[in-house]
Amino acid sequence: MYTQIKLGSFKEFIKNHKKVYFLSGFISLLICALLVGYNWKISCTNLYATGEEITFLLENKEGNPYQNSEDIRKIFLLQLNDDPTVSKEIKEELNKNLTVTRDASNFFIVTVDNYLNKENTFVKDKLLSYLKQGEISFFKDKTIIDLSENTKEIFAPTQEAQILSIKKIVIYLIGGFILFVILGTILATILSRKNTVINDDFSFLVNDQIVNISHFSKLDKQACIENTLMNIAIPTIIITQLHNLKLINDNHNIVITDDLGHAFLPPFEAHKILLICEKGETTKEWYQLQMELSKIYSDDIDIILI
Repeated sequence: MYTQIKLGSFKEFIKNHKKVYFLSGFISLLICALLVGYNWKISCTNLYATGEEITFLLENKEGNPYQNSEDIRKIFLLQLNDDPTVSKEIKEELNKNLTVTRDASNFFIVTVDNYLNKENTFVKDKLLSYLKQGEISFFKDKTIIDLSENTKEIFAPTQEAQILSIKKIVIYLIGGFILFVILGTILATILSRKNTVINDDFSFLVNDQIVNISHFSKLDKQACIENTLMNIAIPTIIITQLHNLKLINDNHNIVITDDLGHAFLPPFEAHKILLICEKGETTKEWYQLQMELSKIYSDDIDIILI
């Protein structure tokens, strides 16, 4: 058989745990607000990155400085794109990541940035290699003067819009709703179970004859309970729904059952009732039912909490 979860049942579950879902909604709203705030902060933050730079003066054979920076840039782009040792990923970004400018002294400034640091360095080293080894025919009849390199810090303000896009708003709303439902259901389930099983709630276990051995972690509870049952000398009904212990009954003075609503064959006249509850497993509803049914058999009722 398959368990079917009906929408009406889920609505009833939410209705019964309104406070928990309200808390879940508040937490979800807070998380979404933090994410929106973080997104806004990132969008307004100016970023600093490092780039690689080459500078040199280029003179023609007459000794006059060459001045067209765009020509130099196109030559470098062509050489890098034809170089099989340069990866496809680097080539795809070359057009925007490689710039060539000229200062007032006619020095060309070649800048490589926006890659990872190691990729910036790789491209710079390639350009230096071309210039030093004369691999580019354009430079063969020209003189390269004061070729130098350095790493520089580049101010790169982010281009992301400060206003949230509709797509991001929808993502935040859907994510917040999913978080609200999941978090609320988990919390409600945990609290619901906590409120339906017996823990250390002695205000709920109203009987005075309560023996609590649940805190003795090193105690062999199996042996303790079995020995206790063996020592019972008067007719006693043992009521328990133990999940973690299995009881062996070798005492003719006791009868073990998981529900007093069941028939005893043969009939058994009890002088005492012993109710064994398992912490975190025995439900309060089952406990209350057994306590009521116990009144039919005896007023002498003891409870062991393990």
